[in-house]
Amino acid sequence: MRISVACVGTKKDELTLEVARAAREADRVILHTERCGFAEWLKENGVSYESLDALYETAEDFDEHAQLAAEAVMKAQGGHVLYAVLDEADQSVKALFRAGARVNVIGAGAFGELLARAEGPVTLISASEIDGAELSAENDCVVKELDSRMQAGEVKLRLMEVYPEDAPAYVTMPGGGVAEITLTELDRLSAYDHRSGCLVRGERDFTRRERSTFRDLLALTARLRSPMGGCPWDRRQTHESLKRAAVEEAYELMDAIEQGDENGMIEELGDVLFVAAMQIQIAMDHGEFDAADVLTGAVRKMIARHAHVFGGEKAADADEVLKIWDQKKNDEKGFHSAEDRMRAVAKALPALLKAQKLWKKACEDDPSRAEAALEGVSGAGGELLRLAARMQQDGIDAEEALSKACEAFIEKYSRQ
Repeated sequence: MRISVACVGTKKDELTLEVARAAREADRVILHTERCGFAEWLKENGVSYESLDALYETAEDFDEHAQLAAEAVMKAQGGHVLYAVLDEADQSVKALFRAGARVNVIGAGAFGELLARAEGPVTLISASEIDGAELSAENDCVVKELDSRMQAGEVKLRLMEVYPEDAPAYVTMPGGGVAEITLTELDRLSAYDHRSGCLVRGERDFTRRERSTFRDLLALTARLRSPMGGCPWDRRQTHESLKRAAVEEAYELMDAIEQGDENGMIEELGDVLFVAAMQIQIAMDHGEFDAADVLTGAVRKMIARHAHVFGGEKAADADEVLKIWDQKKNDEKGFHSAEDRMRAVAKALPALLKAQKLWKKACEDDPSRAEAALEGVSGAGGELLRLAARMQQDGIDAEEALSKACEAFIEKYSRQ
């Protein structure tokens, strides 16, 4: 038995000559649904057919319906069976391919069979545009118009940045037919022209992908906190329990940066992102906010704070940029006084860093008032505060200076 899948659209004037000819020549015509213009055309031209509309009543859901339709087509008797669907995205067609049926797709354009083989989300792109395309390893990818071996090689290299080299690939050949290969073989076929295209199968399981995305990280945290099959420790975490982890990971990132350790930066940035993703997942579990809220807030905030880039303001140097930033922040937060800005400094900051931030904000408002207040703070803490303030005036980062002094102390002590 030979099966042809015909993509017939919804209106009878959408039929191609190829589909019309196949309908007249087929031994048996089966319609996925009779509610289409093709049924009218068949009646007008005296071509008998049958439909699978009754399956809608017997199937529990669309997945079962697609499977039952595919099974009905494969069980049909006849030398040439024409199976008509509205378009190549029909799930019953995909079920036919999954079942291993030998299927020829007609009426869907040069790359219709590739799209019919795609499962789930699919990225469709021309070979000439692939360099600028946003590819996702979780999606199938159809690349059309592979017009030369050289171009196929360039496409292969770009796809291998996202997909494994042994990913299943299907290539439409210029003379007809589909070659089943792996991605690494994409530039080793016998012929190419504008009718050539390829489908690379995506990897749905994020644990098996070659390259990961932020979406994968969120999927990971959701899995870890899942009541079924998750991790008991991760399920127990709260915003409160993870707050110190965020600080510790940030400091470990600082260490990697100061040491010029590129691999360390990759690892520590990953840890910072993981803690952020966990906090987002905890919020989602409690219906507080989601990743889109966080990312949207970050993008909008940066756009607003960079009015010299995205708005009409001008900034000739970094100092002017900081002025714009502070003004935008004050407007957003409703800060009207130095006290407002000082009280907004995070209480959890390291004491020396906090002291210098407070001193800077106070001096920006009223230096003499800041000096008077500084002298009024007594005790050992007051001495430290005054020292941090003087270092701020001299352009010295107190945290960094003390940290370096600690390292020097360790070195000196080890030599005694």
